[in-house]
Formats: sequence, structure tokens, C-alpha cells
Amino acid sequence: MEETEKIPTIQYYFSHIMLRNLVFSEPKNFANNVASDANSMYHFLDYFWSEALKEEPKLINTYLEPKFELSKSKFENGMELVLVKMPEPKELGDAYFVAFTLSENLRYFTLEKSESPFDKRPINLISEWVLHDDHFHNNTYGEIDNLREGYLCGVIEAICKEYPPEAEHHD
Repeated sequence: MEETEKIPTIQYYFSHIMLRNLVFSEPKNFANNVASDANSMYHFLDYFWSEALKEEPKLINTYLEPKFELSKSKFENGMELVLVKMPEPKELGDAYFVAFTLSENLRYFTLEKSESPFDKRPINLISEWVLHDDHFHNNTYGEIDNLREGYLCGVIEAICKEYPPEAEHHD
């Protein structure tokens, strides 16, 4: 029997591919838009969510109206972090949050719904993408239980301190 390819959800495609590519394509423009006007950022997110559906019509869409929440944090070293609360994840791989740094060394994170490969229990996984020589490098940092925004920002700050962008890390 042939294994069928799993069609991703709009939520997965948007957080792991489309938004990531947009953030990395013009980081300075993106950072300026985010820094200047949160309202235009909401319109931006809504617009590209609908564009994702046009681009990939086979995506599974179970959201009538996606709702995003935005917040910004500043680390002790002055680096800023934008946190986007995504529409509630429904499938494995969908993201609860997307976060990216507003700095020269751009870093892009997702906190996603997952399951343990050992016992299939539900877990939340934090992953990161950085750009190295025109290709993406993905780091996975493991489980995170607390979904509060402040806690998540603290975890990302710790990751940024522990693993500078030029260092490759694999778990």
C-alpha cells in the first residue's frame, strides 16, 4: 500500500514557511514595519495568511478568521524580540507562537505542538531557523511546558545567550 503525502495545515505552512521566508527575505524592512506600527503588522499577517491559501490551495484550512496577537520584548543586551501568538494549533507541527529577533543576526523561532517519539504523549517543541550562506539551518531545543509569553521570551533569551547565531547546535 502506498503511503500518502500528508497535506500541511495553513497554520503550519504560514508559520514554518511563508512567514519565515518573509522575515528572512527583507529583515530590515520587516523590522522597520514591526517597530513602526503594530496595526499595519496585523494587516500584513492577515494579508499573507490569505495569500498562503491562494498560493497553496490544497492546504487544510480550519480557521474562519485567524487571530494573531503581537508583543515585543527587549533583552538585557538590547536585542528586541517580536512574538506573534498564532491561531490555536490544531494539528501536530502547528505553532503556538512564532518569534524573531530584530537584530543584524536574525533568528526565527517556533513553539509548536508535537508528540514524544517514544510514548506519543503531547509535548511542545521549540525550534529555530537561522540563515547560513543562503540556506536555512534548523536547531531544535527540545520540550517546553510553559506556554506563557514571558516564560517563552526568557527561554529564547537564554538560547540566544547560550548559542550565538554563528554557532551550530543540534539536538
